[in-house]
Amino acid sequence: MIVQKSKTGLYTLDAELKHELKREGVVPSVYVLPDKMGIYINMVSGNALDFKEQGNQAIVNREYGDQKMTFRGTPCFETNAFDVEFSGQPVDLLTREQQVGSWYLIPAPTKEGEKVIDDGTRYIYSADKDGFDKITHAKAFANCVNLDPSVTSPKTAYKTPQQAGSMVDVDKECCEDDGSYSMINDNGTKSSWSGTQADSDVLLFRPNQTFNASSAILAKGGSELGNTYHGHHDFMLSDDVVRKVHVGHYTFYSKAIVKRPKNYIIVENVFIQGYLGGMGTSYHTPATFTAQNTGGSNQGRRVKDMIAVAIPKGMAPKENVLDITGRFAPSIYDTFQDNSEQITEHYPGSAAVYKSLGLNAIDMYKKTPADEYYTRVKRVNTVCFRGHEMKKSANGDVKPVHLNTGHLGENIYPGLRKVLDGEMTFVKEMDWANKMDLV
Repeated sequence: MIVQKSKTGLYTLDAELKHELKREGVVPSVYVLPDKMGIYINMVSGNALDFKEQGNQAIVNREYGDQKMTFRGTPCFETNAFDVEFSGQPVDLLTREQQVGSWYLIPAPTKEGEKVIDDGTRYIYSADKDGFDKITHAKAFANCVNLDPSVTSPKTAYKTPQQAGSMVDVDKECCEDDGSYSMINDNGTKSSWSGTQADSDVLLFRPNQTFNASSAILAKGGSELGNTYHGHHDFMLSDDVVRKVHVGHYTFYSKAIVKRPKNYIIVENVFIQGYLGGMGTSYHTPATFTAQNTGGSNQGRRVKDMIAVAIPKGMAPKENVLDITGRFAPSIYDTFQDNSEQITEHYPGSAAVYKSLGLNAIDMYKKTPADEYYTRVKRVNTVCFRGHEMKKSANGDVKPVHLNTGHLGENIYPGLRKVLDGEMTFVKEMDWANKMDLV
């Protein structure tokens, strides 16, 4: 969404793309843009309508901006959405549904004696509310998918690695005889996890934040790039004597072939045109997650949003990027080896979560060689970046404690929904880094 993150983002992108093509000796001659992006270019980006910035050109842009089809000297063409049968929504070939993920840490309450220093409450952005929603540790803990509701004892309330299968390194994790969960720390000492709310942090995953995202194409047009070839078209004519009409059927055969791939660049997901779901604060259960992702792709709009996972207190992941399966697929992390002895799980207890949510149904790369073959096309995102977290400071102000590291950038704020819906506006600069609560 670089087009909407900054008023100058598209200008910088254009310069970088042309520089990349120049290295290949290619001088681009055309932009192919998704529907509505031309309005952004000529009427919104770069303060195009600001007389103070543009002078008389602002008047011209206001009058003819949506009709101008050039950008920095390059001719632009917009794709036209077309209607298809059995669907009320037009189809744009440069627009598709894309998912991005975020994760958050809800820490266990911290005390000094009897005084509560941090009650674990955090505030995260909800696109459904278009503002920050309060997340309490108690509610997040109660909705953890790795809790075993059939067990009432707090020491055995967790689905253990043994219950979940063999996806964990048993040399690093084990279950004690009393049901407690133990882990070998980096310094070699063993820490015991009793499985109570008091000694459990909670990870919140929102892997299926879904948007209509559009891509653009910059290319050197002409026959050097490719051609569209036509086949033998045919037309058949028949009579319907009952209705007394003539019926004609015309079949058109064609295929566009690119001869020199170096002559074009596809810039993916530069323009968000609509929020679809998955960025709220409702909790998944294993049943709702499985139902929502049946068949390897989300069915309809996202109904639930967050996956809560309990982990030992103080054992939060150090990395900003996690996969809810517990490890990256080879397409993301090329050095991954499908060998259980070499796996370092992304967060404690990922094996239990893998089994509880039925992630094998959406995992492109199966864990065991015995798993059946599936076409390896991943339609359901599992990769999550650390998200924007706020908490109430000692003086009562709500301040950020962690900045967003994902695709949407650091500027997360109430009112962001306008940008996510593709309205003619840009992301506001919030300067969160200078407002963080470092205590």
